[in-house]
Amino acid sequence: MSRTKLLLDVVTDLQNLAGSLQTIAEVLANNEESPRTEEKAPVKKAKPKKKEISLEEVRTLLAQRVRLGLRQILKSYLKNTVQPN
Repeated sequence: MSRTKLLLDVVTDLQNLAGSLQTIAEVLANNEESPRTEEKAPVKKAKPKKKEISLEEVRTLLAQRVRLGLRQILKSYLKNTVQPN
């Protein structure tokens, strides 16, 4: 994956996040609940099967990111999220 593609993916994710945050801020500013019509029976959604990710796939992905120059970011992220037992 090229560095440009990775950056475009990050920009897209940030735009999606900004849109979600804006929606939340608008709801909070209006201090309204979403309009409810009559109470409906909950719709059961079929849960999609989650693909099991192998350790090899994780290693491959991390190696790609390191080659893109993101080693320090990954190291910092892992240090802050992975807690020793």
